[in-house]
Amino acid sequence: MVLVWSLLFLACSGTPASAPTVSPVPVMAAPVEIRVAGQEDLGGAMNQLRQVQRGVNREAGAVLVLAAGTYTRNLQIHMPDLPMDLTIRGEGEVWFEGAVISISGRSLSVAGIGFRGQKSSGVFLSVDAVGEVTVTDVRVHGAQLGTKYTPYRPPVPAKPGGQRIQARGAKPRPSYLVQIKTRGEGAVFLKNLDFRDTRLIGHALVDVHSRPGREVVVEGLSVVDTPTEQAVRVSVGSTLVTR
Repeated sequence: MVLVWSLLFLACSGTPASAPTVSPVPVMAAPVEIRVAGQEDLGGAMNQLRQVQRGVNREAGAVLVLAAGTYTRNLQIHMPDLPMDLTIRGEGEVWFEGAVISISGRSLSVAGIGFRGQKSSGVFLSVDAVGEVTVTDVRVHGAQLGTKYTPYRPPVPAKPGGQRIQARGAKPRPSYLVQIKTRGEGAVFLKNLDFRDTRLIGHALVDVHSRPGREVVVEGLSVVDTPTEQAVRVSVGSTLVTR
């Protein structure tokens, strides 16, 4: 009897002829985090960023974490040959005093950064991306942008027997607190932007250039004592969504 039950157990517990094959799920590497203790560490951080850009984890991208403090040097990161995802995040009170952030890459994100001080022209935050752009918790307080320039005087035609008066000065270029360019399919997300007590030469505080059909989503925009004709300007064919 014991022999019969043993044979039945073996017959019922046999391995199926064709067992299902389970394919391993690829695990994406986490973005490489690079921490910046202060302005003096920016040079070393740029070297680390270049190593990530040319390393095996380039597809995962990088996160640049700025410690609280005041930064008076421009932060410029451009990756035309090997674009990758990049996040710049401030911890605590991070202020760029009369300095700018200019970055280009694939999908880009900037969060927790403040700008103040004075610049004669240009843009405080410039983002040029192939993919999606996210700007969160960025503030501009007590700043002046594009307020110093020599008034432009157009040339005056010469009178008979006289001499033509040449043009003088320079035409002031429009300035923006934030300027974003996207050349791919990604959308643009602007959340919790805070502009106050700021003066600039320009028709808009935020300027967004994107391909037709893209969305620009704005949520939680605050503008206080900052005169402007338009808070956010988008390119023709893009859709501005305000929440």
